[in-house]
Amino acid sequence: MGYNSFTAKHEGGVFATPRDAPDDALGNTGLSGPAEDYREAAETGERMLYTYQPEGVTVAAMVAHLGSSIDGSSGWYAESWARCDDAEFPDSVTRAAGVLIWTDSAGRRVSTSEIVAYHGPRHCDWQHLTFLSLGGGGPEEPSWVAGDRPDLDDYFDEPYRENLPLPKDAVDTGYNLGADHLWLSPDRRRAYVGTPTQVDLWPRTNKPLMCA
Repeated sequence: MGYNSFTAKHEGGVFATPRDAPDDALGNTGLSGPAEDYREAAETGERMLYTYQPEGVTVAAMVAHLGSSIDGSSGWYAESWARCDDAEFPDSVTRAAGVLIWTDSAGRRVSTSEIVAYHGPRHCDWQHLTFLSLGGGGPEEPSWVAGDRPDLDDYFDEPYRENLPLPKDAVDTGYNLGADHLWLSPDRRRAYVGTPTQVDLWPRTNKPLMCA
């Protein structure tokens, strides 16, 4: 899968060694992999390339640059980085970040640009909700949501319900999340997650639901 790449506009916080730059930049970003697992891959004097290679495959890279910040301080800082789709990262990394990667009928992890589920953010007290999105899941796109939050009832036409029989008209998507399978209603207003004999009904949002 392709890389997503980013270049940082450096505004301060330089370090004495190149190793300190990725440690600082990646220390709190679980979806980029553990900072301590980044290894030196190449050096060009003023730049050091670090790569993250779980199972021997590069899925993320960062360049530390020796230069100056806007306040005139000189030292090493994270200049740019690139990473593969979340589905390319180990399951331990994605789950720790609250991102749940689906698999196809052959058991292959599916790109998050196609389907993704994720736990809600803690700062909005949504950590007990699970959001499901298809096609990348932009902020304006509808999501199917598992979990109860009465204060959010206006965002749904019906409640989340558990332990229901799978409707006969449910449309098989071919996606799996562990032992659970995903079906959609013909009008895509409902997602059914579970087994052929018992599913949970995830209602779809009827307007954008975003955490500030």
